[in-house]
Amino acid sequence: MTEIYNFDSDSHEFLSKNITKVGVDGLEVFPVNSTTVAPPQIGENQVAVWNGSDWSVEHDYRGQSYWDDDGNETVIFDRNIAPPVESHKNKPAQNIVALANTARLERNVRLSETDWRASTDLTLSTEWRNYRNLLRDLPQQSEFPNTITWPTKPNG
Repeated sequence: MTEIYNFDSDSHEFLSKNITKVGVDGLEVFPVNSTTVAPPQIGENQVAVWNGSDWSVEHDYRGQSYWDDDGNETVIFDRNIAPPVESHKNKPAQNIVALANTARLERNVRLSETDWRASTDLTLSTEWRNYRNLLRDLPQQSEFPNTITWPTKPNG
């Protein structure tokens, strides 16, 4: 008796492992959609697929959801499609656009609180000029808007 590996007739995905049966003539019977070639070990979110002469390993995220930065959900329905690297496995608690807008509003408030220091009849100190520039540059921080390092307001 020989080990055989069954695959789906339409998708060619590995289904099960069996052994051949012996027919009335004493010969082994190999069912349709089977092979004696063992499928490879597969990991999470993978499936073995028979290509007619060998097995290949493909992504299998079917039925899984992922979210983009704006909180839009996408469900994967097809084999061999992986979620984009920049996607989120779980729905973001607050979408990134709203988070960025909130941070920019706070930055604008902090800037407006110091506008009087930049009026034409006052000389803006280096500390205040640096503070205002750091506020303007907040969106360029590498983790913005998820993590923000707010500059320290100078004294005086």
